[in-house]
Amino acid sequence: MKKIKYLFKRIKGMSFSNMFDTAKEVSKETGKNRFLVLFDIIHCGYKYMAGFVDYKVFKMYNLNEEQRATYITRGVNNNYVKLLNDPEAMKKVDNKLEFNKNYNEFVKRDWICLTEVSFEEFETFFKKHKSIIVKPVDEMCGKGVDKITLDENTNIKQIYDDLLKNNQILIEECVKQNSKIASLNPSSVNTLRVVTLKKENEVKVLFTALRIGNGKSVDNFNNGGMFTVVNENGVITKPAISKDGTIYDVHPLTHEKIVGFKLPNFEIALDTAKKCAAKIENVRYIGFDVVITEDSALILEANPFPGHDLYQSVAHLDKDMKGLKPKFDAEIFGK
Repeated sequence: MKKIKYLFKRIKGMSFSNMFDTAKEVSKETGKNRFLVLFDIIHCGYKYMAGFVDYKVFKMYNLNEEQRATYITRGVNNNYVKLLNDPEAMKKVDNKLEFNKNYNEFVKRDWICLTEVSFEEFETFFKKHKSIIVKPVDEMCGKGVDKITLDENTNIKQIYDDLLKNNQILIEECVKQNSKIASLNPSSVNTLRVVTLKKENEVKVLFTALRIGNGKSVDNFNNGGMFTVVNENGVITKPAISKDGTIYDVHPLTHEKIVGFKLPNFEIALDTAKKCAAKIENVRYIGFDVVITEDSALILEANPFPGHDLYQSVAHLDKDMKGLKPKFDAEIFGK
């Protein structure tokens, strides 16, 4: 019944033109009949609750039924969230301002809200920190996040007015990341995604990945960045991959080797995420963006609806091409 409800919900909000375009792209790549590909997309939607984006990103057209059943698709991830996270409690975590207020001990940086301070207070904050990060409180995927640096030509009042107009009301000092991690890409803070599960009184880490910028001021995968998985020892054993499918063993700008890179303070980063997760009530499945600093770690933000697109990249799977659903199910349901 869940699968049928999910399928009808997806059909109602679906972009059919994009689905047909996906079928066309896959047909061109594989040589398979376009209508057979389209039928297979619908089949995966019903049987595995996979969207057409899942079908394309996870290359489900190259998988057999046994392999497909192991993938955390959009529908599967939605069900995890519905089961584990209370909708009202999620709002307090998802809202960046509310999160900073409620879990400031893990934020570990200066910040202000423009709607709660005067222009003079904003000016003082800006002059103190020289460079600031500005962001809306309710956007995702790095949307609306900018870095502004003070110089002799800066019109602070104009910036203040523009930020209010654009609803970029959360102002934070720039975080200084660990110098070793900065060597991979210094243009952005490269964050560690830590996905946690709180079960009874215990918090477990389900998944870790390092997001790496590629010349921009943000590292987000959907905004030009790349990512790779990190093993339980804090070592990168697989190449990074960007949204367009480009695979990197070495960073294209810094020429730093990605595979084999060992993250400093990895255990501290995991412990920081776990301690924060333990304090959040009624939201048991969270994706934390953690910044590893020179001697510690801090939470950049928390995501009560963790994106599943990082879980099963074709560049990071083992030779059996099986996904992470069995692992997640075992932890969540005890299977």
